[in-house]
Amino acid sequence: AEDISRVRVAADAKVALMVGAEGPGLTPASQQAADVRVRIPVSGAVDSLNVGAAAAVAAYALGRARDR
Repeated sequence: AEDISRVRVAADAKVALMVGAEGPGLTPASQQAADVRVRIPVSGAVDSLNVGAAAAVAAYALGRARDR
């Protein structure tokens, strides 16, 4: 998976954000359907983000990644 801060998205691209629960994550079929898989790096003080926090961070980062 690519660091989410390095992802660029075309302004007219259709984007679907899929998030999975900690532990099981996304099904293999969901992962295979994705064109791009990203990861959210976290500091050493944090083990993981809950799915709601991860979705919020990802939506914000992907919004900023759109070519303007």
